[in-house]
Amino acid sequence: EFFVVCGSQGTIYTLISVPKDLPAQTIQLVSSKDKIKENLSLFKGLPTESKILKIMRQAYLGEYPDSYTISDFAASPENALEIKISHIGYEASLNARIRRTVKIEGEGLKLKEYQLNLLANDKDEIVRVKESDFLLPELTDQPVGIALDALNIKRGKNIRLFILEQENIDT
Repeated sequence: EFFVVCGSQGTIYTLISVPKDLPAQTIQLVSSKDKIKENLSLFKGLPTESKILKIMRQAYLGEYPDSYTISDFAASPENALEIKISHIGYEASLNARIRRTVKIEGEGLKLKEYQLNLLANDKDEIVRVKESDFLLPELTDQPVGIALDALNIKRGKNIRLFILEQENIDT
């Protein structure tokens, strides 16, 4: 049993270890309190609309502060959802794969990044989409912002969908 004191706040971590024949590993202990404080300082005094725009810009560029908690997902079939969008006069089937989630602790926000493409059985070569097409319960339940990196999905090409949502207390 180890008691490790970290940081200027003197946060104490208790580690219980069992000896095993494994290669040496480095373990980094990080308190989420520091992340919360840093995130709060990043958005201090900003109105909600400015927070949303700032986060969407970071997502589009793929440049996130270290204080965000990022989870990347493999582009595997189990992460794929088939979704249908419909406009006046046509309906299209899309494949939506979750690529990453980004939690902004302290702000109660979570960004989901999806990769979208046309399903092979869709007859259209190009489908025009808009953000409101993705207000679907399969993709989000408490959205505060939605953005696309393109409005036309061409066969064989991917576009990115960003959904910023209010995080549930229990997640």
